[in-house]
Amino acid sequence: MSGRREQMYRMCDLTKAVNDGTMCIQNTWIRSEIAIVGAVLKNLRDVDSGVIRDGWTVASVSREERPESYLIARVHGYDDLSKKCDG
Repeated sequence: MSGRREQMYRMCDLTKAVNDGTMCIQNTWIRSEIAIVGAVLKNLRDVDSGVIRDGWTVASVSREERPESYLIARVHGYDDLSKKCDG
């Protein structure tokens, strides 16, 4: 092990107003150091598409932190389950 501390994440609700006045809401895991209520996020990368987005505001933050390895394991587990269920 390199002695490097594993990146920690918190589940957050993010909001963003769009041009027609609609308020978009998403919940996602973001790095703990930027998971601050009221923070406006820049360079937020969508893991699935790789697209960089700006302007999401952190509306709420969970108390519980999870390490990156936990999240990666859950994503792989979800992908495996999805393949089984979809045939």
